[in-house]
Amino acid sequence: MNFGSWITVAFVLFAGLIISLVVVCVRQDVSLVSTDYYQQEIKYQSRIDDIANAQESSTKVEVTRTPGENRLELSFGEQGMALTGEVVMFRPSDAKLDKKFLLKLDDTGSFQMDTSQLKKGLWKMKISWQQGGQTFFEEKTIVI
Repeated sequence: MNFGSWITVAFVLFAGLIISLVVVCVRQDVSLVSTDYYQQEIKYQSRIDDIANAQESSTKVEVTRTPGENRLELSFGEQGMALTGEVVMFRPSDAKLDKKFLLKLDDTGSFQMDTSQLKKGLWKMKISWQQGGQTFFEEKTIVI
């Protein structure tokens, strides 16, 4: 083979490498943390206010996980008897696994959540609630 043939072979191999890299890059899943991140960013000041309300409030959220059971218990104490809200289980590694639960407290001010549907791993629990005309927000990190 002469010098011109080697240049042609090198060019074809280089072009094949570039094409394969483009194909691999196009097939990658690029998921954002949230699909409506722009709207959430606009509302972020109200989220900061809700976090401050939760820190100043007498209602403290305690999350208890019983080993060996597929259950989480959120306790709001006696001050949490008359509140409404929701719990969003956010999976940082896969947005398709996110779950939303409405807060339905029992007589003791606790909420029982079944975790058997949740994949094992790191979760962020985003708890938002309303009580007495104020809104509150707290975020906890748990491992299931």
